[in-house]
Amino acid sequence: SEQRRADDLAVELRAAQQSERLKDILLSTVSHELRTPLSVIRGHATMAIEYGDRLDRSDFMKSFGEIDKYARLLERLVSDLLTMSQLDAGTLDMDVRPTDAGTLVREAVDAMRVCGMDREVRVSIRASAVQVVADAGRLRQVLMNLLENADKYSPSGLPIEISVAAEHNDSVTIAVRDFGPGVSAHELDRIFDRLYRGHTSANTHGAGLGLAICRSIAEAHGGVLSAALPESGAGLEMELTLPRGV
Repeated sequence: SEQRRADDLAVELRAAQQSERLKDILLSTVSHELRTPLSVIRGHATMAIEYGDRLDRSDFMKSFGEIDKYARLLERLVSDLLTMSQLDAGTLDMDVRPTDAGTLVREAVDAMRVCGMDREVRVSIRASAVQVVADAGRLRQVLMNLLENADKYSPSGLPIEISVAAEHNDSVTIAVRDFGPGVSAHELDRIFDRLYRGHTSANTHGAGLGLAICRSIAEAHGGVLSAALPESGAGLEMELTLPRGV
């Protein structure tokens, strides 16, 4: 009995140490991710203020375009942190009800267009009028994140594919496939870890929280989010399986 209590305390201690270590890494990562957009925003704002009378309209609008772009990055980071904290605390509010899967897919694609994505997106609704039991807003957030990742890591000129299929009576699968570099087989589950970033470059931003949040939201719906390597060709396929509505 004493040994069991000692073992339990040791497990709790290791968990607490791991939690603190993760918090330290998260703070360091977030601080780094905050600095870049803040520096860009401040630089362009300063240039517009100090040299606005000498800039032509195109340069002026370019500066404000960059300010808008990096302000959106900050907004996404803050939103991800808030969602993650709510998931950890079990306080994430969800309005779950039967929702048409095809409609949500089209809405997510349209929203990404509004956000500036101009890549070709091939939409395939293999089952019409299929409902999932979901919070429409949260699910749309997941789909937009998956589309954003596919766009971010795909070479210019290649399409993204998103499909809805209901091969089983009790579930619906929404798949997002890109034709980018993909990941190695051993990374297929690691990419859902917090702060994990499989591909980094000067053109990619983020703290590595998006897929972890997406998986947690999927699980909160009683669903599953997984990654797979396509049977043919390059790229990565993300599969979101959710309970089917009535």
